[in-house]
Amino acid sequence: MIFFTIASRNFFSYVLTLHESLQRHHGPVKFYVAVCDDLTDFDKDQFPFTIIEIDDLGIPNLKEMSGKYNITELNTSIKPFVFLYLFDKFPEQIVTYLDPDIFVTGRFEELESAFVAGANCVLTPHVLEPAEYAEMEDRQFLRYGVYNLGFCALRDTPQVRRVASWWGRRLESLCVIDLPGGLFVDQKWADLLPAYIDHTVALRHPGYNAAYWNLSQRRIRYLDQEWVANGQPLRFFHFSGNKIEDYEVFSRHSSQFTTKNIGELNHLLSEYRDAVYRNGHEYYSRIPYAFSWNGAAGQNIHTPSAISVERMRGGEAVRPHLPVARHRSLEEFISSRAQLTSILARRREAEVSRIPFGQYAFTLDGVCSCCGHRGGFQVSGMYSSATLDDGRTYPNWREHLDCLSCRLVNRVRASLHLLQQEFKPNRNASIYITERITRTYDWLRSKYPKTVGSEYFTTGQKSGDVVEGIIHQDVQSLSFEDNVFNYILTFDVLEHVPDHAAALREFFRCLAPGGTLMITVPFQSTVYDYKIRAVLKRDGNIDHLLEPEYHGNPVDMNAGSLCFRYFGWRLLDELRTIGFEDAEVLSYWSEQLLHFGDSQLLIVARKPAEGGRDASHSIRLFADDVVAGGQPREVPPQARPATRQPNLASLFEERMTKKIENYLANGRQVEGWLNSFDASIIHKLSKHQSHLGIKGSLGEIGVHHGKLFILLKLCAGEQENTYAIDVFEEQHLNVDGSGFGNSKIFESNVLKWTGDISGLQIVKADSRIIDADTILKISGPARMLSVDGGHTEECTLSDLRLAEKLISNNGVVVLDDLFNREWPGVMAGFSQYLSAGGILKPFAVSSNKTYLAHLSEHDAYRGFGRDAGIFIPRCATVFGTEVDVWLERPYEAPTSLPETEAQEPKKVSGGLLRAFRRLSGV
Repeated sequence: MIFFTIASRNFFSYVLTLHESLQRHHGPVKFYVAVCDDLTDFDKDQFPFTIIEIDDLGIPNLKEMSGKYNITELNTSIKPFVFLYLFDKFPEQIVTYLDPDIFVTGRFEELESAFVAGANCVLTPHVLEPAEYAEMEDRQFLRYGVYNLGFCALRDTPQVRRVASWWGRRLESLCVIDLPGGLFVDQKWADLLPAYIDHTVALRHPGYNAAYWNLSQRRIRYLDQEWVANGQPLRFFHFSGNKIEDYEVFSRHSSQFTTKNIGELNHLLSEYRDAVYRNGHEYYSRIPYAFSWNGAAGQNIHTPSAISVERMRGGEAVRPHLPVARHRSLEEFISSRAQLTSILARRREAEVSRIPFGQYAFTLDGVCSCCGHRGGFQVSGMYSSATLDDGRTYPNWREHLDCLSCRLVNRVRASLHLLQQEFKPNRNASIYITERITRTYDWLRSKYPKTVGSEYFTTGQKSGDVVEGIIHQDVQSLSFEDNVFNYILTFDVLEHVPDHAAALREFFRCLAPGGTLMITVPFQSTVYDYKIRAVLKRDGNIDHLLEPEYHGNPVDMNAGSLCFRYFGWRLLDELRTIGFEDAEVLSYWSEQLLHFGDSQLLIVARKPAEGGRDASHSIRLFADDVVAGGQPREVPPQARPATRQPNLASLFEERMTKKIENYLANGRQVEGWLNSFDASIIHKLSKHQSHLGIKGSLGEIGVHHGKLFILLKLCAGEQENTYAIDVFEEQHLNVDGSGFGNSKIFESNVLKWTGDISGLQIVKADSRIIDADTILKISGPARMLSVDGGHTEECTLSDLRLAEKLISNNGVVVLDDLFNREWPGVMAGFSQYLSAGGILKPFAVSSNKTYLAHLSEHDAYRGFGRDAGIFIPRCATVFGTEVDVWLERPYEAPTSLPETEAQEPKKVSGGLLRAFRRLSGV
């Protein structure tokens, strides 16, 4: 079966996502993209599929059509011509069209069966039942067409060719959006196909072409590791009308279905959105359309031009996207390349055309994705061993094409590009790279300050030793603790390691759950097993099986480093045996970015998140709870007993629970910002509330990887809910870059340190547009809420207003970074909140937290700190409100405190007091 789609250049992130999802479930397939656009200066051979230029379709009136039709009309008008083009290329074969905004979730078994049974044409009806009461009710389909032409499969027969030719002729002038005239692009014409083509099948399976127009008849669920529609396998979802930039929009064509009421489908939408962004949405969406967006009529009601204007709006330049092909085995790789024969030949021709033969060294112009340099890249004859058929020397592209600005070579530039593109590490990610005195390390360290690098010096050193300021590590036995790095990068090192399997096991041990390993090595792309060049014997001697080969070594440039092996596809099976998952090889090529060479490869693998693949599904996500059973789950109102005052001295003599003790002692490996003193305050405040009988949920706005949230979860009572609000991977919503959340890492951390994810709600959204009432119906009022979201004035003001609605009358809000000079927006937003009549007032400040409550509760909470006797209070006035300043003393309090000691004023650091005085105008 041959597949194709149609798109303009600005939609290529969707095209790549469609292709990726199709290959995931069908394996390597013949896939074509007809580009309805101008391809001048478009690097069409970089993609892992074949591009069909619109001029190659032989459309008689193309010039007139491109001037008359809007972008929607022109893209749909060429569909029958592409069918005919592919019929000529693949006679008597089955050709299937898929819209680019389709996400494939399963193999098309029913479609395959239909053609085996003799079908010549397969269509999917918009709906499978009468829909008279739905938003998309029956009359709509009399206007737009019975069948949705986002999917259409045809077998090449003489009859089908005649009908496709008729269809093409009609669309040359009548592929228009004219609902009063009874026409809707190519789609309305398809109503006639069952009458014109023998053995036309209307595929009445709810798992095909599920979309907003039939969602009233189809329930989308994730059950037993599989997406289903009405209990049958979901084969593909059609995200028609999506506005991928707006997290709140499910489809701009529907007001009935929104992200607040589509249940588990939100998870699939989130996965789809992540894939579209990973596949270059920010880059491709800014490419202008070559023809007329609105057409001669001057409007496009289906795809308004405002969408394009918004996407192309100014801002920082976006790094070019580097398309990749993904391969999980040698068989997949070979099969995939068999589909790309002509592309591979053109790539080779492009490379040869740019070589000035006869020159040992030369430069080529290109773009560096690592430093933004546009200009020269250096190449020489060094390391060259390949020749062309005529005997001319062919460069070793992999080790050359050094950017003349950042000096990084081809394979390193691509690896660092893909690190950022595919995995998007946040600035505080913990990274280990197996090199230290290289430009690669310097580049990483400048972007990610928590990068650790090492070198291998001599066998006389042990891992962890420092040699002239550089850490020595033998990767066969690393000195690092378990589970400490988010990423481990090893570029052309493993071939020099005698026992590479021991190194892989060490990498697995040191990676945090959910962490990623990235590897480059000399890789035989068409061979499964390794080529062993040398073996280190037990007696310490080296047995050379082939002529010794030495590569560059930054520690010893003269001696170099012995190569023990070339790798093959067995490496992926080794990684899986050790415990890695998602092990795959990424292949890439780009003329624009000067990633030449066949094949250029990067191996990636992931350490499973703790709890396994299904851990995320056991956490009750926000959207599911909103629609569960049709109504939100009610939470009984929380009440505060009016009487008992606990004995605070005995309260703080109690030991923390073992889990909290363990987390406060060892939780530093969780990425984030929380000092031990603030952690102890929050824990004691929670215990204080519990002893007073104050019940309620605990939550946080801006959880990052869960540093503070884990403590809140551990403090929650058995019947108390917790919730986490963050944009997580939706980093386009992270307006200040103050933290890069990751939902998988967050869930893994919560599970690891609490051992319990019951009662946890995850709200993956921009806190500025969250409906407080919905959260209250799910989790009830909060007794403690941390605010650590966006650090701009707007975000802080919005988050405080949201907190005001979520907090109970006797609850506490913990505000982060009020006095942090790096985030002046927090102070500005807090000032605005108070000036506008905000009812939450500060009652205490500590090293990095400000504690707020309703004014009526101030005395009780300030008394808590003083009576506990383990804080040193000092009064200050903040915006007209008297607060206590809590400074650290040793945690273990004496059994009893003299009354005078609890009341006596203490000295406070002058700098901190001056900050309070400046704030309050004193």
